[in-house]
Amino acid sequence: MKIEKIQYGPYEALRLHFLDKFLDYIPKRAQIIRYGSLKKPDILWGNSKATYQDGKAIRSGIPLCRPWFGHLKANPSIVQNMHSLTHPALSHGFARCIEWKNHQLDASKSGIIIINSLQTSPTLTPEWPHETELKFIICFNEILSIQLHIENKSNQDIAITQALHNYFHVSDIRNIHIHGLENLTYTEQNALGQQKSGIQKFFHHLTGPVDRIYSDVPSEITIFDPIWKRNIIIRAPFSHSAVLWTPWKEQAKTLDQFPASLWNQVMCLEVGTLMNQMQIIKPKTKDMIEMSIHVTEHQ
Repeated sequence: MKIEKIQYGPYEALRLHFLDKFLDYIPKRAQIIRYGSLKKPDILWGNSKATYQDGKAIRSGIPLCRPWFGHLKANPSIVQNMHSLTHPALSHGFARCIEWKNHQLDASKSGIIIINSLQTSPTLTPEWPHETELKFIICFNEILSIQLHIENKSNQDIAITQALHNYFHVSDIRNIHIHGLENLTYTEQNALGQQKSGIQKFFHHLTGPVDRIYSDVPSEITIFDPIWKRNIIIRAPFSHSAVLWTPWKEQAKTLDQFPASLWNQVMCLEVGTLMNQMQIIKPKTKDMIEMSIHVTEHQ
């Protein structure tokens, strides 16, 4: 076990080591930037073209999408109404763009725990003027485990949508298989913003751009990668929604902070509480979602 200080642009970051695994984390942004095993391809994609600026989203690792997912107007009205109309609504909420506080770290032989917290209020977050405390907790050892907590300190219900926006590094999106999404209902949006619904059949291969939100997902989803001979197992027992996104070749050329040459090696498989499976937190109560990522190898 080892902890190093490194730099990502203007941000001081931590590089954590445990056995053969490593993890890069920026406490100020509460964002995992990169995760993997030494001398092997990354598990969570570390983007060499990412931009590191205050107030700007970082396309790498796991950005936090909260307290809404995607465009605010695409969310249920109860989630939209939590936002102050006098301020612009950032895509995917403000949690991934704001400065987090109170970074705590605890290291032992069994692993490393990091806790970041963020207070919201009419003064601190006027765009979302509600009294809450958010916590982001990482437990890093042989398995990467993450928790997102929210405590409602106000006297009214609070409704949010949220996702852990996982960028996974794979050998080739045209050859991977995904288990756990079959037979689920999804909503898909194309490049023109048009939506359609369907039922997911078995994933033989991805054959084009995908942007789907799945409902009633199981607690475990697996990415089978036959070329890199590994399975990435995502467990999220309290998340009932998942997002599958890959831009494909042409759309990748138009994206900010995205190396077009890697269009076939990066995919998002996100877990959270989205659309009508939003999280509603009663006054003076707490709620959470959690996720773990475990990798197994095969011949």
